[in-house]
Amino acid sequence: IYSPISIFFSACYTESLFLMLSLYGIYYYQQEKNWKATVYFILASCTRSNGFLLAIFILYHGYKQVFLYKKYHFLYINLIQCIFIILPYISFNYWSWNKYHQQQKYFIQFYPYIQDKYWQVGFLKQYNLQQLPNLFLALPILLISLRAIYITLMKGSKKFIPYCLYWSVLLLLSITMIHLQVSTRFMAHIPLLYWFLANDETKQSYYQYYTLIYFLLGCILFSSFLPWT
Repeated sequence: IYSPISIFFSACYTESLFLMLSLYGIYYYQQEKNWKATVYFILASCTRSNGFLLAIFILYHGYKQVFLYKKYHFLYINLIQCIFIILPYISFNYWSWNKYHQQQKYFIQFYPYIQDKYWQVGFLKQYNLQQLPNLFLALPILLISLRAIYITLMKGSKKFIPYCLYWSVLLLLSITMIHLQVSTRFMAHIPLLYWFLANDETKQSYYQYYTLIYFLLGCILFSSFLPWT
């Protein structure tokens, strides 16, 4: 796929597999085949830790069925599906916590602990002078995300609400928790991103330059073992 992080879709990273599984899940979600969507969301959750957030789509479906259509039995079904999607993340934390005997009181804290200790990932920890270049690297995707979510919601199309909710959560995590420079590939699996870039005619030329520049720089810097997204 031609995108600002195409290099990661070509390298031996999990981004390409995660993208495929996420898109399959979202496709079946759009077809209202929630169990098939759940299977792919589970596999995506097994591939990358943030995959459990795909449960947002299922949660929104449950909300819509209960509060708009009064179909209360869907709530239990969707909650079970969400548990299955989150289970790989919980299982990994428990297995690692049990194996390495860390000092955390609760096993669910294990992966955040590893990220904090070895990668300095934590709430607002990335906002310092040393990380200023990474902030500029992430700035385009953060601004595009804000613009895309706002414009999409203002258009009032209800079918895009779960996409905007999901994207908003990823955007919030990008701004507050994760390494800023990975924000671009953190959100590269969101289909609404590509739909928006293709249809926002007022900024079309800017998006084309942005994609091309990041595509070329990524190929050069990443393959040279230099810092990239």
